[in-house]
Amino acid sequence: MGKVVDAIEAMIKKVQKQADDEEKHQGFCAVEIKQSKTDRDDYTQQVSQAVSKLAGHQAGKAIAEEAIKQKNEEIQALYLALMEALHVRADEKALNDSTAAEAVSAEAATRAAIQALKDSGFVDESEAPLVPDEPEAPVVDDNGPKVEAVRHKDDGSCACVSKADQCLADKACLKDASCASCTASETVATPDRQIKAYKGAATGSQNGVMGLLSVIAQQFAHLNAQTIAAEASAVDLFKTLKMDNEMNTHLAQTAKIDAELSLGIAKTGIQDETGALAASNALLDAANGYYEKLKPACVQEHVSYEKRKAMREEEVASLRQALEVLENDPRGGMQ
Repeated sequence: MGKVVDAIEAMIKKVQKQADDEEKHQGFCAVEIKQSKTDRDDYTQQVSQAVSKLAGHQAGKAIAEEAIKQKNEEIQALYLALMEALHVRADEKALNDSTAAEAVSAEAATRAAIQALKDSGFVDESEAPLVPDEPEAPVVDDNGPKVEAVRHKDDGSCACVSKADQCLADKACLKDASCASCTASETVATPDRQIKAYKGAATGSQNGVMGLLSVIAQQFAHLNAQTIAAEASAVDLFKTLKMDNEMNTHLAQTAKIDAELSLGIAKTGIQDETGALAASNALLDAANGYYEKLKPACVQEHVSYEKRKAMREEEVASLRQALEVLENDPRGGMQ
């Protein structure tokens, strides 16, 4: 009987030890599963953040590269525009300088010609009256008095001088027409028909060769003044254009520098986040691997821990009951 009791007590200790070991294992699993989940969640979040940051840096890199490209094109276009403006300005200045020099030279030559004519005693005959040297023969009109001559006035109308009344009648007429009678107030003397030598245009007159040359000289002087003014205006316009070009170039270069700085930051960020992503992925892979190792012992259970615990407690209670029965049996004292 003593051996039976010993066997039962041994069984009770074994079951209790199994229960203690399983409880310890269950506590271990609970801690490790919880930590594994925390680690996997943290590493998953780190991977997600690294992916998001990496995408942001890659987008920033693309934007910065496009900005640099655009600013390079803008700077190049501004440079070409300035070079074209410089070329046009050079051609314009050369033309203005040549025109002004020619105008000055032509004016000087014209005034020299005028002075030379004056010094030589030139007599300008271009203003002599356009009348015949000898008076025309009187024209007899059957219906009126004799007509001595016909003179065309500057406005295109005609006037005739009648020998009968010695007057100037302002009427349209022909050489063979008769003149109407004149009033006393219109009476004039018959003009002198003799052609006198022309002594040149009167002082201040713009007629004749001397007057024409004077006008030409004035036109050359006016051309020179206009050319000088046009050159000054072109210089001012070019200065404004050049200043605007330089300002826009400076702004474009500043924007390019900013874009280059952004590109550098983006490249550094890409490098850093690529490393961070690789590290986070490695940690996540390790955490997932450890969880897979825990699953057979801690997760994949055919019978729950609580049920197994209850079964062991019931088994221990049964063994203790059997032991108590044996100890209280009156035959227990039998040898």
